[in-house]
Amino acid sequence: LLVEWNDTTVDYPHATLPALFEAQVDRTPHAIAVVCDDTQLTYQELNTRANRLARRLADRGVRPESVVALFLDRSADYIVALMAVLKAGGAYLPVDPNSPADRVTYILGDAQPTLVITSAGHESALPQKPERILLDALPGSEAEERAGRDLAASDRNLEALPQHPAYVIYTSGSTGTPKGVLVEHASLTSLYHNHFGPGGLYATEIEAAGEQRFKVGMTAPLSFDASWDPLLWMVAGHELHVIDDLTRQDAHLLVSYAAANRLDVIDTTPSHLEQLVDSGLMRDNRSCPRIVSFGGEAIGNGLWQQLRAAELSAFNLYGPTECTVDALIAPVAAHAKPVLGKPLSNTEVFVLDAALRPVPVGVAGELYVAGVQLARGYLGRAG
Repeated sequence: LLVEWNDTTVDYPHATLPALFEAQVDRTPHAIAVVCDDTQLTYQELNTRANRLARRLADRGVRPESVVALFLDRSADYIVALMAVLKAGGAYLPVDPNSPADRVTYILGDAQPTLVITSAGHESALPQKPERILLDALPGSEAEERAGRDLAASDRNLEALPQHPAYVIYTSGSTGTPKGVLVEHASLTSLYHNHFGPGGLYATEIEAAGEQRFKVGMTAPLSFDASWDPLLWMVAGHELHVIDDLTRQDAHLLVSYAAANRLDVIDTTPSHLEQLVDSGLMRDNRSCPRIVSFGGEAIGNGLWQQLRAAELSAFNLYGPTECTVDALIAPVAAHAKPVLGKPLSNTEVFVLDAALRPVPVGVAGELYVAGVQLARGYLGRAG
């Protein structure tokens, strides 16, 4: 209970997320990094655009511990803006333009971001403060060659360290006032290495594919931490498909998209996955992905057994927003019935009673999580 199940220590390299991404750009500059609607960006194109915006953010005072809000539609440019914030040293805060106005106002008022990156079409929905940058109105002078190069230490206001925050994502507020969860680069890069490092979660499938890159569908709202699992696939060198809102919310359209684009990886919730399966996701080789990962809610035994019988790899990923996306992982093939599984690398989990004592196997209790992936805390709520 205390030792064997939690013997998870792995010595991963210390890095920030932009450093991992820039290393991938150097390896595969001309490979497709992001696809959204009719837009395709190579790693070099994505990196160049992000660098240009990152310099502008640094000029506006963005630095480590700064929060920069993204108030944008799903697009390839969203990924550009996200990477730019991280490259400038800031922490990105996703704010969904489809959210109710009072939630948008509350989040921006509570987080007090240094800047908001938005578009002309959404600017009027923002409160008067904070300052904003219109992504679709940047001047052409930003296109010079120097501005597209990776930022040096002298280009930033302060060099970001693994202990600096990478993102702030707000809870839904279902158990009280929404709170901003502050997650550091060290936590995010630990998740990356757990998934894509030697012996990682997806190592067997990636090794079996050889030199072939995977096509990964992003279906989660970008304001949820679940969006990071597909994003990390891109950082690892695979092709990220940012599925538009109309397609991702219609099971038949999404299955058609998966088949037409031969998506290899789908990451979603069990209830959404059930709709996709009913719409033919695993009906034939063309529409069946190689990997399905799911989380965010409990999965029923019926769907679990369907996944066990299918010719794919399936993973149950469990974790609260406060624990950098995933805390426990269960390969479906290894378990006859639904379980949460075992802790990720450098993560510990304990099932305790009301007096914080470990309960025996099979006895109900509450799940406690510890380790490097635990968030720093709630933004502005150190207590």
